[in-house]
Amino acid sequence: MNCFANYSKKNYLSLEGFSMWVITVFLKGNIKIFEFDTEKEAKELFKNMKGTKILSEIVYFNDPCFV
Repeated sequence: MNCFANYSKKNYLSLEGFSMWVITVFLKGNIKIFEFDTEKEAKELFKNMKGTKILSEIVYFNDPCFV
């Protein structure tokens, strides 16, 4: 069974709909986490954030064929 049968080739290659972007910021003894739907949105804010920061792509599969 092809789990990606219902998704276009563009979405399959970009993992669109299967991922989110997270920025974790460490500043003055505090940790803050910010979630974004797109890489572009996350990278725009990432550039201007202060502190030690990590940009992560979180890939998840909630389709029953992956379980």
